[in-house]
Amino acid sequence: MSLPHDTWADVYDTVYERHFGPLYNHMTRANLEALGEIAPPGSRIIDYGAGTGRLALPLAEAGHHVVAVEPSAEMVRVLDAKAAVAGVPFATIVAAMDTYVAPESANVAVCVFTVINYVTDDDALRRSFEGMAHCLEPGGLLMIDIASRALFHGGYVESDGLMRDIRIEAIGTTDIFRYSETTEVDIDGHVKRYEDAFPIRWWRRAEVESAWTGAGLSLHSDISHKMQGTGAEYVVLAKPGD
Repeated sequence: MSLPHDTWADVYDTVYERHFGPLYNHMTRANLEALGEIAPPGSRIIDYGAGTGRLALPLAEAGHHVVAVEPSAEMVRVLDAKAAVAGVPFATIVAAMDTYVAPESANVAVCVFTVINYVTDDDALRRSFEGMAHCLEPGGLLMIDIASRALFHGGYVESDGLMRDIRIEAIGTTDIFRYSETTEVDIDGHVKRYEDAFPIRWWRRAEVESAWTGAGLSLHSDISHKMQGTGAEYVVLAKPGD
């Protein structure tokens, strides 16, 4: 079964860099700076929804022990290839965040860049937070983002060798949407065309808070002020210590 981003894993980085430009780089830097404040040197870090390594690679290069958890095998393939070129050792796991069981507890975990929006029902969200909490050591920290409703709109982009037509359509009167896109990207004169479609859900903060509270996590800090312009709230959650 095809998963989100399977069809365009090889051009994922290029598409996002061309589409969002400086904002994409700003988000990455802001995320890494925030993680640097909560992750001591040599931390064990789990990156949920790691994609092609936007955070996992620089975290590994900084000396952390990183496990990249990503449901798309195609995205993991690209991430593994990038890691081999960079010469940084870390583990990649093809799994969803509600099914992954860490062989060793992590000091820190991160689940950002709208990863929880790919979860579309309450039980799955509850299981996801329970799974992430289980993988943390006592006193461990989890950084997540909660996307604004304003992000749930389509758009058309045509510039810098990129044509991207995105549609986000509500399914009935629920907070679940059908995301679809048709994109062409020109890389060195070779045009890659792909289509992708999958459901996503807008989660209210109260719903997300209910899920993390049910998993035994508590609010450590709200760091949204450090992520201005990203279209999301950011919070750090804590697992109770011994």
